Amino acid sequence: MIAAIGYYSLFIGLALSLTQFLAPLIFKLKSSRVIETIAFLTFWSIVTAFVALVYSFAISDFSVVNVTLNSQQATPLIYKIAGAWASHEGSMLMWVLLLSAFNFAYIFSNNKDKIAVHGIFGFLIFLFLAFVVFMSNPLVQLPSTPIQGLGLNPLLEDPLLAIHPPILYAGYLGFSICFAKAFAGIQAGTINKNWAAQCQPWALVSWALLTVGLILGSIWAYYELGWGGWWFWDPVENAALIPWLAATALIHSLAATKTENKQRIMTVCLSFLTFILAVVGTFLVRSGVLTSVHSFASDPTRGYVIFAIAMIVMGIFIYSLVKYLKTYKSDAKYEFLSRSGFIFINNIILLSILVIVLLGTIYPLLVDFFIQKQMSINEPYFNTTVVPFILLLTIFMGVSHFLSWNKIDFIKLNKAISPYLAISFIAFLVFTYGYSMLAIGFGVWVILTSLRNVRTQASMSLAHLGVGIAILGATINAHWKQEEIATFKIGETKTIANQLITLKDIKVMDAPYFKREQATILVNGNQSFPERRYYPLREALTTETSIIRSGLSNVYIAIGEFLGNNTWQLRIYYHPYIILIWLGGFVSVFGALLGLKRRFNTSS
Repeated sequence: MIAAIGYYSLFIGLALSLTQFLAPLIFKLKSSRVIETIAFLTFWSIVTAFVALVYSFAISDFSVVNVTLNSQQATPLIYKIAGAWASHEGSMLMWVLLLSAFNFAYIFSNNKDKIAVHGIFGFLIFLFLAFVVFMSNPLVQLPSTPIQGLGLNPLLEDPLLAIHPPILYAGYLGFSICFAKAFAGIQAGTINKNWAAQCQPWALVSWALLTVGLILGSIWAYYELGWGGWWFWDPVENAALIPWLAATALIHSLAATKTENKQRIMTVCLSFLTFILAVVGTFLVRSGVLTSVHSFASDPTRGYVIFAIAMIVMGIFIYSLVKYLKTYKSDAKYEFLSRSGFIFINNIILLSILVIVLLGTIYPLLVDFFIQKQMSINEPYFNTTVVPFILLLTIFMGVSHFLSWNKIDFIKLNKAISPYLAISFIAFLVFTYGYSMLAIGFGVWVILTSLRNVRTQASMSLAHLGVGIAILGATINAHWKQEEIATFKIGETKTIANQLITLKDIKVMDAPYFKREQATILVNGNQSFPERRYYPLREALTTETSIIRSGLSNVYIAIGEFLGNNTWQLRIYYHPYIILIWLGGFVSVFGALLGLKRRFNTSS
């Protein structure tokens, strides 16, 4: 009964979203009250459907196809609920729910573009909700109810994976407001300082959510997949990174437009690009096109429909942008030695990284499509091509703290930055031993220059400080980590990676819906309990690692194969200062949020 209510509420939402789109066009609304009411009803119709889906999972209603394929009676309640968005169908409903949530949130703004923005939201919601209703409906019911379901994908039975997708999607879809406002601004000819001031808070919140989503995904992959690393340039990781790069460029460009009314075209294009790349990222992740341990879909056809939707939106926007350019009055000339000039260069570098990552991600797909040859592009390509651009970016990042929005004299600039350059170079000489560790100096450079203005420009300084901390953590971990695959007999002690390791015991135990091998291991006297789990219904084997923390470093242990004769294989990794990577990310997020004003919008 509840599932049926949710099923039909999707059709109500579809009709309401179409009405929301058409009402401003047909009735030429002067007051926003009508369209706000429709937006309110659209949101709650989708909420009804989503709550019905979550309820169906919570009570194990196996009459719903999606519940049967992604849950079972013995699944803990938290993972039953997370199962509602674990599948392609459920995740797309959550996507539409969050899109409509930002549509609903904009009701409470006091901007004069509300009619246009809600109309654009109506169009977007209608497109994606039509896809959900007719191609990926998670509330379809079976003619007869099975006794048991297949259970959730074991890799998703983790607290971080319960919250990672909603946060990541919220980050993606927050940029729908920037997209809608850019489209409305183009039509009304109101792309100016005030428009940028209205967009900026939404962009900062969305960027913070997207960044937190990436951090949580990185932490999950680190301890859940048993590979022992924090980033693998996996295609699905790249699909999330690409819109993040565009979003980072956007928040910088918005600052220039808000302050000096410059970079308006770049800001508009980045507002559009960030949202489109978020849609394309969803297409790549949820279509099954990409082969990845992170990818949980296997029907490329539906992914191509999502891609087609993105191309429709892209085409409409480009058409409107071309019309706008005919009446556009050029920005003032750039002064290279000014903050706006450096923001422009910063964005060019970020977009260069974006193109490199995008090409490395989609090239294997193009090769497979056109010449039917399987190939992959791995870590060496990305490290070789991306890292130099990141280091170049840090130079401009550091110098930006010495610049005002007005032109600055080169001699004065050189005098101001010289002490910071000298200390950074000394840090490189003291703590490193070759070109491969050059990033140590760049990390110190970013940290020192960020601290210079932390009192007067706290938001930007903390955001950049987080980048410097993350660079230090990534560099130290990459060059001083120790990894070893060793064999242990029960009771044996060995010194590996300067850690005293003892394999005390390994027990085979039955859990409600899986079997597990649990080891008891002493690491410098501290107990740890890594596991291997086997899920019979899905015929899946997973690794549950054990991580012993020592300050900002980790000792990471995973169980390998049983070799017979009471002997086991263990993977033991020592990762120095790896926590700095995630800590730096959270510091940057804090800096972005600090830049928010108490009110999200200003009147126009």
